[in-house]
Amino acid sequence: MKTIPHLHKFGAAMLALGLLPSLGFAAKIGVVPSGPESNPFWGSYCQGVRQAAAQSKVEAIVKCPPIDFSAAYQTKLIAAVAEQGIEAIIVAPVVLQNTVDANVHKALAAVAAKGVKIVVVGLAPLSGFENTGVAIDQQVIATAGIEKLVATVGENEEVGFFRTYSPDGLNPREKLAIQSLRARSPKIVIHSDVFMNDEDKSGLAQAKLLFTKHPKIATVFTSMTVSTVAMVDALKEIGLAGKVKHVGFGMQLTPTITAALEAGALTVFISQDPHALGVKAVETAVELCKGAKPPAMINVAFDIVTKDNVAALKAKLAERK
Repeated sequence: MKTIPHLHKFGAAMLALGLLPSLGFAAKIGVVPSGPESNPFWGSYCQGVRQAAAQSKVEAIVKCPPIDFSAAYQTKLIAAVAEQGIEAIIVAPVVLQNTVDANVHKALAAVAAKGVKIVVVGLAPLSGFENTGVAIDQQVIATAGIEKLVATVGENEEVGFFRTYSPDGLNPREKLAIQSLRARSPKIVIHSDVFMNDEDKSGLAQAKLLFTKHPKIATVFTSMTVSTVAMVDALKEIGLAGKVKHVGFGMQLTPTITAALEAGALTVFISQDPHALGVKAVETAVELCKGAKPPAMINVAFDIVTKDNVAALKAKLAERK
């Protein structure tokens, strides 16, 4: 069923006046992530989407691509979902080299032109058409996590960075962490010469190499899920779990991360919450369909997890299932 812009506007006006039941309007919301549901992040996100849709009494038409970050698949899915009589669409646009893929942007603009409400996930609002952004503020999460890192490190300690990129450059979290540590004390020694590579797919060998090269490291920093998990495994293998402090970032609180916190292989974990992201995206889409004007950018909360609060957060996650 094709979307007719003036009927969308009429329906929104009638709903705002209380003349249409909410179930009759905004009954369908399309959802297109940028990765498959088999990816744990998008699996949790889709779970949040479906729970929020059920609570809001709307139908979520979820279409996940079979692989991560495929602009070609996502463009086709956006067009396909738009033909199903949706009132809103939630898309996590494929981003390549810090820019939304041009074809994905074009597909969203075409859907917006039909009067469909647009929610973009993981980004600030896009230019060229009306849309609302729902994301976890990466600058805020980086600052909060690095504050924990700085508080963890002693004034004369050696700190190791297990990096996820090549020697050509530090990622934004790594840059901020080094700047913050140097501001904390010039006596802190920073080792940032070991990084993951293509030959070591799991990262385990490289994570262990960091301690072979720098055995006096007292605190280690990992800025992404893959490096955090590799370091957890390395600390266990070389007998340093609970002896070396580990501050790491990651996509979400998984059983592996929970066990690492409980065992001391991870001291502080800065966790995103894809489930909450999915919930907030649907809630925002519903509000837009009701004619509300939410903020252009909506930020979703994150968790800073330690051994002290991991049990409570673990229980919260169990309640979602």
